[in-house]
Amino acid sequence: FSHDSLTCLICLIFFFFCVFFCCFFFFQAEDGIRDLVRSRGLGDVYKRQSNKWLRADNGASLRQRLFTEAVLHTIVDFGDRPVFGKVMAYPMILVAQRKERNHVGSPGPVAFADMTKANPPYTNVGPLISQRLRPLPDDAIQNSDWIVSDADCVRLCRKMEASGMRLDEFARKSGSLGHPGEGGDLLSTGIKTGCDAAFILNERTTQRMLREDERSAQILRPLLRGSDVGRWTVSHSCEKLIFATPEMDEGDIRNYPPLVAHLSRFGAALRKRTDCPGEKWWALRKVNYYPRFALPKIVFKEISSHLDFALDESGALFNNKVLFISGEDRQELLYLLGVLNSAVAGRYLWTRCPMLRGARSLEKVYVERLPIPDASPEEQAAIAELAQKCIDARGVGCEEWEAEINERVAALYGL
Repeated sequence: FSHDSLTCLICLIFFFFCVFFCCFFFFQAEDGIRDLVRSRGLGDVYKRQSNKWLRADNGASLRQRLFTEAVLHTIVDFGDRPVFGKVMAYPMILVAQRKERNHVGSPGPVAFADMTKANPPYTNVGPLISQRLRPLPDDAIQNSDWIVSDADCVRLCRKMEASGMRLDEFARKSGSLGHPGEGGDLLSTGIKTGCDAAFILNERTTQRMLREDERSAQILRPLLRGSDVGRWTVSHSCEKLIFATPEMDEGDIRNYPPLVAHLSRFGAALRKRTDCPGEKWWALRKVNYYPRFALPKIVFKEISSHLDFALDESGALFNNKVLFISGEDRQELLYLLGVLNSAVAGRYLWTRCPMLRGARSLEKVYVERLPIPDASPEEQAAIAELAQKCIDARGVGCEEWEAEINERVAALYGL
């Protein structure tokens, strides 16, 4: 076999193994699921599938079609429980019937079973599901906008949405938050190099470069990763990024011989990048928000289990696992930071954002729709002052201030 043929064969074998494994589980669990469906008087109509479409933006069309064309009866969400052993499949069960042409109204509330904390084994899931079935509130499922969670979370989310404006709308109204970005987004992603080994230098390599030519410091910038982002503040590492932007020409980069020599070691990999800016193989990809890194900014990890937000004013660069909101009005940034770190905002994002291995994926499309409460200048100033105290304490021993932030933010939402 050629190398490509062998790779294809291995992939096919792995695929059929996965299919067999999934079928084996479902045959084991089949009786329990069928008992559940029949106990609802629904015959044998049910669907087993990954749960990601329940919350993901790209599942909106499917949710809309189900809302329009089907009568929903039961939703069972296993979250990221290890139903398939070590295989992370995010399983769920949906029980529904196609609407008849003369169908009017609903047979009753949709029943929901939260299995995200159910422990194995999962071979007879019927009784386990029946114990956890609870009716969803009437406003939990609205067209493509579904909130599949417990009743308290549904009420919290709907109340917040009714009393606040989306984060992206709040930024447009403000005029001082965000930037044009790539496509006009409020949020921007940190730098994606396409070849980290070429652009990111550890402390030892940085010191060697500076010994060879101290001018190298002119285009070396501090680089932070998602692991450096905490609650309220960031930690600073010793890593540096070669900040060779597409605006530089070849004559500019040649002023730094040690860096050119280092980048040349990765020349083949750098030239293969699909977003390489023309002949400038040594440059970072072209984006229009590099200047915004120098401004104060709220930063957070793209994937997080704690939903922590921090303020960075160091001008440091971040890798592509970090998102940020830059702003020119520092007090407004502090107010927004207080809202984002509040308990109710955390619960909203935890409910609304897709799950990923016990954490949440804080992608732009989900964070930008977080409702931000309307607040008077005095209320904004009070929350901003409390957020500043938490920053000054570096998030340590600030429980009293956080409790007051929680109370004030909840009151702004009318909770």
